[in-house]
Amino acid sequence: MSIKKINLLRNTGQFVSVDSGGSIELDNVVLAYAENGRGKTTLAAILRSLASDDPSPINERKRLNADKDPHIIITFGENEETAIFQDGRWNGKSPKILIFDDDFVNDNIYSGLVVEPEHRRNLHEFILGEIGVELNKKHKETLDKIDQHNKSLSDKKGLVSQADLHGISFETFLHLENTEDIDKKITTGEKAIKAKEEQELIGSRAALEELVLPEFPSGEVRQLLRSSLTDLDSTAERRMREHFDMLGPNGEAWIDSGLTILQSVDDDTCPFCAQPIAGLDLIAHYRAYFAEEYIRLKESIDLQMGELDRHHGDKARTAFERSLHEIRFGIQFWSTYCDILPADVDAEEVLGAWERLTNLVMAALASKRMSPLDQLDLDEKSITAIEIYNRHRENIVAHNHNLEESNAKIEAFRYRIMSESPEELANQLGLLFATKSRHSDGNAQLCTDYLAEESAKALTESERDLARQQLDDYRSNIFPDIQEKINAHLIKFGTEFYLDSLSSSIRRGGTTCNYNVIINESSVAIEGGVTKGGEPSFKSTLSAGDRNSLALAVFLSTLDSESDLTNCIVVLDDPINSLDDHRSYATVDAVIDIAATGAQVFVLSHNKRFLCRIWEKMKGKSCTGLELVRFETGSTIRRWEVGLDSVTEHDKRHMLFLEYLDGAVEEPRRVAQNIRFHLEAFLRVSLPQYFPPQTLLGHFVNRCKDVLDSPGEILVRGAVEELEEIVAYANRFHHDTNPSWETQEINDLELKRFVERTLGFISHH
Repeated sequence: MSIKKINLLRNTGQFVSVDSGGSIELDNVVLAYAENGRGKTTLAAILRSLASDDPSPINERKRLNADKDPHIIITFGENEETAIFQDGRWNGKSPKILIFDDDFVNDNIYSGLVVEPEHRRNLHEFILGEIGVELNKKHKETLDKIDQHNKSLSDKKGLVSQADLHGISFETFLHLENTEDIDKKITTGEKAIKAKEEQELIGSRAALEELVLPEFPSGEVRQLLRSSLTDLDSTAERRMREHFDMLGPNGEAWIDSGLTILQSVDDDTCPFCAQPIAGLDLIAHYRAYFAEEYIRLKESIDLQMGELDRHHGDKARTAFERSLHEIRFGIQFWSTYCDILPADVDAEEVLGAWERLTNLVMAALASKRMSPLDQLDLDEKSITAIEIYNRHRENIVAHNHNLEESNAKIEAFRYRIMSESPEELANQLGLLFATKSRHSDGNAQLCTDYLAEESAKALTESERDLARQQLDDYRSNIFPDIQEKINAHLIKFGTEFYLDSLSSSIRRGGTTCNYNVIINESSVAIEGGVTKGGEPSFKSTLSAGDRNSLALAVFLSTLDSESDLTNCIVVLDDPINSLDDHRSYATVDAVIDIAATGAQVFVLSHNKRFLCRIWEKMKGKSCTGLELVRFETGSTIRRWEVGLDSVTEHDKRHMLFLEYLDGAVEEPRRVAQNIRFHLEAFLRVSLPQYFPPQTLLGHFVNRCKDVLDSPGEILVRGAVEELEEIVAYANRFHHDTNPSWETQEINDLELKRFVERTLGFISHH
């Protein structure tokens, strides 16, 4: 959270009607420079008013003789929300701002030279912060809310009748989960109680057996119908077929019988006409035709027809019908006790399809039996009959799967009946009735409201426990922690005192803060009010700088404890009042540390060098410079180019030399006069042990010459000679070494050469 722009300041303090800030985008660090009386304190007061939503800091600064009231517009936040002060109040939008200024010191640390009781009470609250101040109030509020929750819970519980509970506790009743098939479960529970009375019958009754519809060997049948004799002579086959056609439909069978008789006698005469048959080609063809392979083919046909009759004939179908009847009877029996699936099989349709298929296939095999050598196949009716039969088999598989599920339920039910007591079964049935009652229209909403009230109570109890724990933590931890952080900042400031025994105590006037100041290992108690004369006190032991350091250390320590400093804006109004250089530098470091947390920092000061130090240490990154300057009868805000004021005199001289070498300087005398100053500044920094303050440059050169080629040599001989020549030239334009320096003529080429030599000397040493 940060302030993006100060869009408008009107009729407040020195600001008549300032809108120039609206064009200045404010960065993470804002450095605001102002001379005394230009509106710096007013700007801090505006931000304090915005932070607290208290209009008085602004209304107190209404511009005298102004026709209209203060009007202020400030843009803040990532979404660029607008905080507007108009008609004596803010519009309710404000970021979190923490401010160190005179008001902070006067309210929380001391006034003038005295620490009053009110200061210690305010310091106590400031150390605790908003959370600490509110915790006790929050704790009491949570206790009152818990009492309200308890009363509401008691009232809701009383609305549930004992009949609805069915013998269970209200807590159990409350958490019964709903189920969609509760009525079925109640029916099953009632059946279980009835079955317990018939336990012996239940135990002895068999489960449901699987229904079997055998696979029909359509593939084997079709292969058999398509078969023929592979080694029969083609001539014999042709002659036999012609002869069979002449004899008629039963000719093949008649020839087969005759050939069998012929083979049984030892004679080469025809058994019918007594004619000799030796040497007849037709007899040879007969014997080839009716060989062993032919016989095996007919036997295979007979075997297949027998298998079909055994597995798919009348007896098989009768057995299937009997099994289905037994299954239906078993389902009827177990349905009294269990929720099982019915037998979804149409016996008449299955048996009819089965019989039709068997008859069609048997007829096809009979035809094959009459003419084994004919290659046949099943007709369209037979193929359709097979498909219908196979669909019935698929239905039987699904039916058997249902039987498996039913048998699992049967076994579970049987185990339950055999193992559970009548009391257990009755309790389970009661729980089912209670579940149905729990989720009835009358009780469902009531229980939902009760549970919501319970959750609200649990949340309140968590809030109570948290507030109580936070109070305990503050009492035991916060003051030692803050003391440690304050002393850490005092060490950084280089003070010769530190705090001890920072604690909280309850007095008649309220909770207050006690602490001691330790100086030279001696303890000085800081108590409110006027101290006795002649005794060490806050007034007599701490200087103005010490008091301001203490106040700043207290403020910074609370920033260290801030849980979300990233979303805060920190304002420091003249934080280095009465501070020496060391403490001023420590304050610069503190600003850098705050900025590193992500918080936006406003530093307001009339000390331009202090602000420039911050800029230099930040290297100008994420910094915005503002300048509050006189404008007409009041003040205005404009951008301050801090970088220009941050350039040192040494940097300026170096830039002057470079510009002269580039031909951009029209005052060569000023260049010549600065050569000696530039060398002195360089040597003060590079050789401070040999060229301390107040040392003349000529004396330094002589000292360097005195120690040449000795262990204590300062510069090598060439460097000393170079420096001596440059100094000799520079002295011509220096009033302390040349009374006529103002009239010395300047040769541009000579000056250019000595400027180059000066820069060369510095760059090499």
